[in-house]
Amino acid sequence: MMQRSFQTARECAVLAHYSAAQAVIDGVSNKPSPSDALMNELDRLDRFERDGGTVLSDVIMALPPSRFHIPPSFPCGQRFVFSVTGAELIDRLNALRDRLSVQTPSIRPMYLNYVIRYVLRCGYALSHEKEFRDVLIVAGTDAENNPAAFDPSELLSATATRAADPARKKHMTFARIDPSIFAPSDLFPNGKVDTEGFADDSEML
Repeated sequence: MMQRSFQTARECAVLAHYSAAQAVIDGVSNKPSPSDALMNELDRLDRFERDGGTVLSDVIMALPPSRFHIPPSFPCGQRFVFSVTGAELIDRLNALRDRLSVQTPSIRPMYLNYVIRYVLRCGYALSHEKEFRDVLIVAGTDAENNPAAFDPSELLSATATRAADPARKKHMTFARIDPSIFAPSDLFPNGKVDTEGFADDSEML
């Protein structure tokens, strides 16, 4: 059976537990593997989109970990090895990567570790839909009736002066991020860096 391991952001370790709990609730298994849980999240995301829902992909990936019930003290910037088993699951992740690459052309190249984190974040958001109306556009509702989603570029601008409305402001109470901390040359001066700030997603044996 095909198996690959990816260097993901450590928040995936926490999000994977939430996904496993959801897989139990959904009757996938009483003891779902990380791959079982990830496949279930892909299924849930597919159903949401087939029903006419939309995920604001760039916005959900710009949210701070605290929105996903991850405490500030948790070392999200460190790595977590996430193993994926099964050719079908890997093919579906690849297909989603291709689609996200079209939707977000500014992120090049897009690696599967980014996609895994995206799926896990979407899974958490779908389980807490009312708390994520700024990134989940539910079928049958107008986007203007949902809380305004913030512009991810505001996170990287220390000089942004655009006024925020109340719905936007409640999601912008965290400190602004200095974009220099993401400089790839500082993290991996001699290697290729992906969209998570880690080395590429080649297979680990």
